[in-house]
Amino acid sequence: MKYKVVKIDNRYEDVVLEKEQLKVINVVLEEYNIHDEEKIIDICKDVDGIIVDLAPMSKRVIENLENCKVISKVGIGTDNIDLRAATEKNIFVCNTPGYCFEEVSNHAVALIFSLHRKICFLNSRVRNDKWNIEEAKPIYPMNELVLGLIGFGSIARLLAKKMGVFGVKILAFDPFVDKKILAQENVESVELGLLLGQSDIISIHCPSNKSTYKMIGIKEFGRMKNSAILINTSRGNIIDSKALYNALNNKEISGAAVDVFDPEPIDFNDPILKIENFIITPHFSFYSERSIEKVRKISAANIAQVLSGNDPINVVNREMLNK
Repeated sequence: MKYKVVKIDNRYEDVVLEKEQLKVINVVLEEYNIHDEEKIIDICKDVDGIIVDLAPMSKRVIENLENCKVISKVGIGTDNIDLRAATEKNIFVCNTPGYCFEEVSNHAVALIFSLHRKICFLNSRVRNDKWNIEEAKPIYPMNELVLGLIGFGSIARLLAKKMGVFGVKILAFDPFVDKKILAQENVESVELGLLLGQSDIISIHCPSNKSTYKMIGIKEFGRMKNSAILINTSRGNIIDSKALYNALNNKEISGAAVDVFDPEPIDFNDPILKIENFIITPHFSFYSERSIEKVRKISAANIAQVLSGNDPINVVNREMLNK
C-alpha cells in the first residue's frame, strides 16, 4: 500500500531528512509552503499523514480530512492544531519534545543578561557617539537578585540550573508541578502574585492555552517591581502586547526581552520597537543546526511510526483518544 504524506508548510530547503525517516514505509511525500485554509483543505483532503509547522490545522481543516491518521507538529507547541477536532476523527496529534530545550534555555539566559547588563542599550549609545557608563546605572549584582519562573517544565528547569550558577534566588509558579520537585531543584514554589511582586527577573515558560492567554496584563504589570525585567521565550499571546507597551512606556517595569510576540511577525510600525529597553528576536530561540535536524527527523518519524501500525514517539492527544 502506498501512503500519501504532505509537509504542508515547509520552510527548509528540502525534505531529505524527512524522506530518510519515511523510507521504512511505501510513501509519496509532497512538500508545500502554504498557510491558507482553503488550499490546505484542497491539498490534504485525501492524505494519510500531515507534517505541519505553523499552518492552521483548524476544526474546519480537520473536518475535511478523509483519510488522515496522524498530524505531526514540527515543534513542541500544538496551539495551531485543533486537538479536539483531531481526536473526534481518531487522528493522532504528535509533537517533537526535547529537540531544543538547551537552545531555548540558553536563549533565555542571553536575553536576561542582555537586559540586566544593558548590552543592547549601551551598544546603541556607543554607535551614536555616546561613551557614558552613567546612563547604564544602576546595575545590581546578579547574586542579589530573584528570578521568577512562570511555568516549570523542562526548559524552565534547565534555565534554573544555569541561572543558579550565578547565585540568584529562584521562585516558580506552576500549579501542575509537585512542590517536592521544585524543592529538589532548589526552587521555591509560590503563587503567581507573590512571584510577580518579589522577582527582579521574570521569565515565562508555559504553553499557550485558554488559561494562559494574556495572563500577563495590566493587573500583573502593576504588581511587578519598577526595576523588574520580563523575558518571554514561550508564546507571544501569553503577554498582552498593549499592556506590555504601556508598562514599558510608563516605566512600570525596567525592560522586556522577548523571542515571541502577538502577533507574529510584529508590525514594524509598532511603537514598542522605539522603546530602548525592549529587545526582540524573531522567534528563533529553538534554533541551532542540530536542533533543526532533530525536529525534522522526529516529526517525520512520528508519521512513519503511525502508518506502520506502531506507537509514535510522542502523542499529544493520547489521553483524549483513550476516553
